[in-house]
Amino acid sequence: MKNAVLASRCPARRPSIPMARRRTLRAILCAVAAGVGWSPGGALAQAVPPHLDILSAVIREVPPLDPRAVGARTVVVELTLAGAPTCTPADPFQAYGVLIDADMDPSTGLADPAFAPLGVDARISADCDAAAGQFVSGAGSVTVAPGPGGGTVVSITTTVAGVPDIEFHYVAFAKDDTDLTRLPASPERGSWAIIERRIP
Repeated sequence: MKNAVLASRCPARRPSIPMARRRTLRAILCAVAAGVGWSPGGALAQAVPPHLDILSAVIREVPPLDPRAVGARTVVVELTLAGAPTCTPADPFQAYGVLIDADMDPSTGLADPAFAPLGVDARISADCDAAAGQFVSGAGSVTVAPGPGGGTVVSITTTVAGVPDIEFHYVAFAKDDTDLTRLPASPERGSWAIIERRIP
C-alpha cells in the first residue's frame, strides 16, 4: 500500500531542546497525533480515506527569485489529495501540511516512529477552522482547489522568512480525528532548500 494509514502516540522528548521550546513543539505534535493509538511498525492494514490519501507533496519557490530579497520570496507548500477535504462544524478535526527537521539532525527535535527519520523542529499546516468553515494557517494563506491532473490540492503560501530555515528535511502529513498519513513512507523523507543551495 503506497500511503498506509499511520497511528501515532505523542512524541518523545529530546533533552537537547530548551524546555520552553520543547513544550511548544510537543504541543504542536500532540495536536497532530491527538486521539490516535500507536500500532507497532506504524502502519495499519486498512484502506486510506480519500481525504487523507496524499498523492504528492512539494515545497517550491515561486519566481521572481530576487537574490537581494531572499526572505521575501514566495514559498508554496502543496499537497495533492485523492479526495477533497471538507471543513464544517460537523466535520472532524483535519490538518494538512509538513513536519520539518530544520537542522537536518534526527538526534535533535521531537521524535516519534510515525515521523521517522525526522527530529521535528516545526510544522507548517492548514488546519480546519470549523467555526469559519475554512482551512487556515499561521504561516500564510490557504487555498483548496481541484488539481489540474485530478485530486484536490491544498496549498499554503508563505515566504522564505516564514519557513524555519533556508534548507531542511520534511515529511508531508494529513490528519483527522483518528487517522494520520504521511508521504513519503518511513524511513524516507523529503528535502527542500532555496535555489542557491540547490545549484551545484
